[in-house]
Amino acid sequence: MKFDYIADLLPGRTNWCINAKVLHSWRVREFFTKRVLLLVDEKGDTIEAPLPDALANLPKYIDDGEWYSIRNFKVINPTVEERNTHHPYQIKFTGKTTMYLLESLSPKNYFRFEDLDDIKRGRIDHPISFDVSACIMDVEDRRSPASIIDINEVVLMLLNGRCETVKCRLKDNYASQFRTIWQSSGCYLIYKSEPLFCVMRFMRVGEYEGAPCLENTLDSSKIFIKPKFEGLEHHQAM
Repeated sequence: MKFDYIADLLPGRTNWCINAKVLHSWRVREFFTKRVLLLVDEKGDTIEAPLPDALANLPKYIDDGEWYSIRNFKVINPTVEERNTHHPYQIKFTGKTTMYLLESLSPKNYFRFEDLDDIKRGRIDHPISFDVSACIMDVEDRRSPASIIDINEVVLMLLNGRCETVKCRLKDNYASQFRTIWQSSGCYLIYKSEPLFCVMRFMRVGEYEGAPCLENTLDSSKIFIKPKFEGLEHHQAM
C-alpha cells in the first residue's frame, strides 16, 4: 500500500494513509473537553488531529509516543484555537477512519528548538509553539492568593551555552505543575545555586515586565527537569 506524508495532506480526498507517531496529546476545553493529537511522520512534519469521543474503528487507547497507521480521513481547515504545528490544515477522523498500532519507525523526539536570544529580542514572529532547552538559573515564586486578582505564577531565569538569558513565565496550572516537579527533583523554590538542565516543549512567546519572555500555552506545554532524552547530550553539556 502507498503511504502519504503529512506535508502532502490537502483537502479534497478521504483515502489518505499515513504512518505517524503521536508526538503529544492534550485536552482543550471549549464547549466540551476534547483530546487533540499532534502527529509526526518520519520526515518530522506534524499535523493536529482532534479526537472524537467515540468512533468504532479507532483504538480504545491511543498512547503518546506510539506509532500508528492511520487511514481514510478528511483534511480540513484548522479548528483548534491554539496551534502546535505549521501545517495549514488538520485531520478530521470519520466513521471510516482506521488506526492500527505499528512497531516504532524511529526513536526520534522531533524537537523544534528555538534560540533563547531570538525569544528575548522578539525575533520569533509566529504563534506556533516550539521547544526550548536551557539551564534554570533562578526561580521566583509569584503566588498572590490574597490579592484582588489571584496570581499563580512561577518566573524562571533560563541560560543557554552562550551565556544568553531569557525569563520564562509559567502560569496557572503550569506554575503548580512546575512546583511539584521542581520539589520532587530535590530543589527549592528559592533557587540560586547550580544551574539545572531542563527541556520545555510546546511553549510560546509571551510578555513579562514589558519584555518578550517564554511562557506556557493554555493546554499543551510540557516541562522536563533533568531529562534523559536521546540525542540531547550536547545540550546538557552547555
